[in-house]
Amino acid sequence: MELPVGHTERVDIGGRHLNVWMAGDTGPVVLLVHGIPTNHRLWWDVVPAVQDRARVLAVDMLGYGSSDRPDGWD
Repeated sequence: MELPVGHTERVDIGGRHLNVWMAGDTGPVVLLVHGIPTNHRLWWDVVPAVQDRARVLAVDMLGYGSSDRPDGWD
């Protein structure tokens, strides 16, 4: 499914890869973290509304969305 704005990147954090939806180029950084059991798409309506005033990062936590699954997790 294509995002309404921005793009996703897999970011290496200590050997694990987190999927991060990035949008916006200027302003303060706004970090959006989903609840359980959702993913970055929880912020589908929020990111477009904020991205003109901030740099928005919506992260898939480990084990959710397109982020890596921790060892031993189904």
